[in-house]
Amino acid sequence: ASYTSIVSEKSVKEKGDKFGQDPIGTGPFQFERWRPQQETVMNAFDDYWGGKPKIAQFVYVVIPDSTTAYTAFESGDVDLIQVSDPDRLKKYKQNANLTIAETASLSTRFLGMVPKHAPLDNLKVRQAISHAINRKDISEGVSGGMSVLAKGPLAPGVKYFDPNLTQYAYDSAKAKQLLADAGFGSGFKVTIAAPNNERFTKPAVVIQENLKAVGIQAEIKTMETQAFLVGFRDYPLYVLAISWDPIPDPTLLVGYSSRGPMSKSADAQLDQMIMTASVTLDDGKRKDLFSQIQKRITDEALDVFIDNESFVYAMSKRVKGF
Repeated sequence: ASYTSIVSEKSVKEKGDKFGQDPIGTGPFQFERWRPQQETVMNAFDDYWGGKPKIAQFVYVVIPDSTTAYTAFESGDVDLIQVSDPDRLKKYKQNANLTIAETASLSTRFLGMVPKHAPLDNLKVRQAISHAINRKDISEGVSGGMSVLAKGPLAPGVKYFDPNLTQYAYDSAKAKQLLADAGFGSGFKVTIAAPNNERFTKPAVVIQENLKAVGIQAEIKTMETQAFLVGFRDYPLYVLAISWDPIPDPTLLVGYSSRGPMSKSADAQLDQMIMTASVTLDDGKRKDLFSQIQKRITDEALDVFIDNESFVYAMSKRVKGF
């Protein structure tokens, strides 16, 4: 993972907070330049310990608007792109000049709920929202079947994944009853924050309609990704994906421990469970602890776990070895 790669100690000490803008690491490519929200340019490092890279340079281009990004790819300005539009994917698969790469990801897309915003501090309200969301519509309608329904915070490919967790079936009537039991029979207003990416904005639209059906009036606020990551806790609901690791520790520490940079939970018991599991070495005990953690997260309806996406990339034929 990038956050555990070896970097130059001397450079880190000399550059301090500016290290991220001019990094020196140990990878096959050498940092050339970075223009925020525009591009990152990397040149081949000929003395790389693993052998000289096979391409001289790569440019990572930031194109926030998905339609513009697809147009750039189709015109040849971009050689490789992640595809989340099922209609585009169908077209690309029929194009003999393109190659498609697809794999199950370790990512779980979810609707996050921030308990510090009332009435999200009420378990019945969180359960109601969980029952109100038609996850199948998102997986099949939005993702075109490029995902499977999630069981909890961890994807099936992550170690200690537990499929036997509390599930919240799509049930508008039950959602309305839970809201009434919680004292919100007339509904309430909320804001759903989402990064400006169709992976999250499209599900947000479905969620907005699902919530409206049970009396919750939701406004969608989209924002640039970096701004979103800084300020998502300021909103009651948000759409995001979590987990890129084959072990559960980073995901659960980042998202559900009070020490995690993305945590919004004030659950002291869960916090202690995660910290205990992360320092336990016995594999059997770790499995049991992480199972208990997953169960508590779903029992408390801390988030609505939507689906586990597939990673799908399209590339020009000149791209090899991806």
